[in-house]
Amino acid sequence: MKKLNSAIFITGLSSAGKTTLAYKLIDKLKSENFNPLLLDGTEMYASSILYPFKGHEPEDRASRSKHLTRIINWVSSQGILPIIPIVGQPLEIRDQWKIEIKDYVEIFLDCDIDLCIKRDNKDLYNSLKKGKTSSVIGIDRVFKKPLNPWLIINSGKNNSEKVFALAWEKISHIEWLSNFKNN
Repeated sequence: MKKLNSAIFITGLSSAGKTTLAYKLIDKLKSENFNPLLLDGTEMYASSILYPFKGHEPEDRASRSKHLTRIINWVSSQGILPIIPIVGQPLEIRDQWKIEIKDYVEIFLDCDIDLCIKRDNKDLYNSLKKGKTSSVIGIDRVFKKPLNPWLIINSGKNNSEKVFALAWEKISHIEWLSNFKNN
């Protein structure tokens, strides 16, 4: 049996539409008889699957990233395609994912920070207005756009249906995707 080592990452700022796209992809993949799994950081932390936050410093992010990579590789090795919506991590971490995950696909949802603040469905950006201490990537933590993502979609100028259509058009042509199809 071929050892699988694949994942689809959806990166961008908070409220850029990552989780919305991930759920649409999961639904489409399941309807096409694929075997996907959503690895949403918020849900995984809430279920104690990922290490809890110890901090937001580079070494803390790197430690959580290594843990996430082990989970991704294990899930993928079981014939399940991990779909990971995640706030853009430092470039060094994304570069490490490219090394450790053979079939690494990164879809970057590019969205203006002001629009993300307006969309703020998790009340993340609003905590800043209330004077709470935070570590919001893009506001008080540096956010660097990926240098060479597999796909860039402007989620500020396209509605969620168009974002999905653009992503699916490209994903549906991935050669290794068939490895995750149910027989």
